Amino acid sequence: MDYRFIVTLLVVLLFAGRTAVAQPVETPSPVPSPLPPAGAIPASISLDVTGSPAAEPALLDAQIRSALDRVIRPTLRPGASVSYGPIVPWPLLPLPFGARAAVNVTVAISGDSGSTSGAVGGVTMVVLNSVAVAPLKA
Repeated sequence: MDYRFIVTLLVVLLFAGRTAVAQPVETPSPVPSPLPPAGAIPASISLDVTGSPAAEPALLDAQIRSALDRVIRPTLRPGASVSYGPIVPWPLLPLPFGARAAVNVTVAISGDSGSTSGAVGGVTMVVLNSVAVAPLKA
């Protein structure tokens, strides 16, 4: 009787082992290839400003955003768009001639609607250089 029990147990284990082997193996789903970036965000740019002192907030804001546009817009893929966050620190203290200041601007580039480019985000440091301009001769 012990012999039959052992044989039965071996047969059950043999079939149990085969069913375990026949189970489907999970394979990870393929990872889609990353999309190319919608544009490039520079780590820093330099901007020369003038004035006595150079600190008119509305003018500086416009000049900073314009300088960022001149550098970032040429890198945008078709259909991509760029937006800027707050300028930090703000407002700036007046900049006397020869002084320098740095601000950080958050930049977000959205990909196109066709999903052919990926969104990009980052912070660009804008270095402001207050320069003197020679007076105009009449």
